Parts: sequence; structure tokens; C-alpha cells
Amino acid sequence: SGSGVLSVTASVDVTVGPIAALQVRTQAAGATGGSPFSTQPVITVHDAGGNIVTGSSGVTVTAAVDSGTLGGTKTATVATSGVATFDSLKVNEARTVILMFKSGSFTVNG
Repeated sequence: SGSGVLSVTASVDVTVGPIAALQVRTQAAGATGGSPFSTQPVITVHDAGGNIVTGSSGVTVTAAVDSGTLGGTKTATVATSGVATFDSLKVNEARTVILMFKSGSFTVNG
């Protein structure tokens, strides 16, 4: 007879959810008119909990600018690591631009 406390534990596997957001991991830098950025942007895909969504290969991220023309390859495919790396983006005009990235209904400015 006693007033013991009963304890029960269970393990639960928590997995990464579907893509819910894009995030700029690396900002573009080193811009010279007409030449590719010396540092190309890197975008990651995240679930609602902020986890990088791995295994999301085949998802495409598209780059654009707020005004003017963006040159180079404007799409990057997300690798199984959840990362999309651009390799040749450039702006010909010497001015400040805002880079924008989109995948499906998700967008982020970088």
C-alpha cells in the first residue's frame, strides 16, 4: 500500500515537415556591372519549425530583381541537403537591386 507515483515514457520520432519557407543562407556580394557576383546567393528550404527540409531534391528556386534585368542562370535546384546554390547571377547596370527568390508560393528577398 502506498501513494507511489507511476511514470511512463515513450519515444516519439519527430520528422521534418513540408517546405513552409525559404531563407537566404548566403547573400550575393562582389557585384561588378556585367560580371557574375563573386559570392553567389545560397537559399535553404525550411519547414514550419525552422528545420532545413532535407530530401527535397528536385524543388526549383527562381531568382529575380526588383527592377531591371537579372542575368545568368536564374534557377537553382534544391539538393537533397535542402540547399539551392546559384552560380552565375549578375546585373549589368551599376545600381542597387533587391534580389528576390521564389519557390512555389514561398518567397524571400536577399
